[in-house]
Amino acid sequence: GTTWISAFSGGLLRIDAQGAMDSRPFYRCASRLNSTGVIQNRTLFIGADDQCVHAIDLSQTRGANRWDHTAGRGRTGWYINTPLMMIDGPLVVTISRDDCLYAFDLNGSEAWKITLPGQVLGSPVASAEHRLYFGAATGRDVRPTGCFVCLDTRTRQIVWRYETDAPIESTPVLGNDGLAYFGDNAGVVHAVDAGGRAVWTEQVPTAIRSAGTILSNGRLVFGQDDGSLVALRCEATSIATGWPKHLGTAQNNGIPSPGA
Repeated sequence: GTTWISAFSGGLLRIDAQGAMDSRPFYRCASRLNSTGVIQNRTLFIGADDQCVHAIDLSQTRGANRWDHTAGRGRTGWYINTPLMMIDGPLVVTISRDDCLYAFDLNGSEAWKITLPGQVLGSPVASAEHRLYFGAATGRDVRPTGCFVCLDTRTRQIVWRYETDAPIESTPVLGNDGLAYFGDNAGVVHAVDAGGRAVWTEQVPTAIRSAGTILSNGRLVFGQDDGSLVALRCEATSIATGWPKHLGTAQNNGIPSPGA
């Protein structure tokens, strides 16, 4: 299949199945598309340094933005660097560096917006129960701390917060045992239940800023800051349904994909 790569100088490059790259960018824009995007109905939704989500038509010889940013379509309050995701609606969800979470309809209209308790650098993940989970860095004016947040997308309210002594930049993974697993910048791996209570914590040698995954043999794996992998035993034997994977897609995570 085709591979799409964001250029450092801005715009989008296209590489075909044989590894050949087009001689000119598939999609031109002045800003870097500086996040991980998601494809829905032959449209790539991706965040950029111009504070906007771009909805790039992939069905033509050259890409075009379906959303009119001058009319406010897909516009947030600051840079977008975190991965995007799709939730029921369908809605495109992104977190901006203004510490707000935005949900956009597929035409680019803002469906809703929520102010977050801190800076989010990892990707949010979604459960099949309409809840988003993500970590944040808080307490930046006093000392760096963190919190792990559960947000209900139907009520658009924070259900609970789990406080940590260090910022959380790790993308969590949801297990089929009902627990959310994530690391923090102090090197502590946390296993938190659906009510926001710690089931266990484990200290590892260095900070955890990576996305986690669960292997089929009940092993929870994270990348550490020293370049190594750490594996911990857990009760989960697989990743839960929903959108629990970094780089997950609508097709392999159970999110509706109308018209696909």
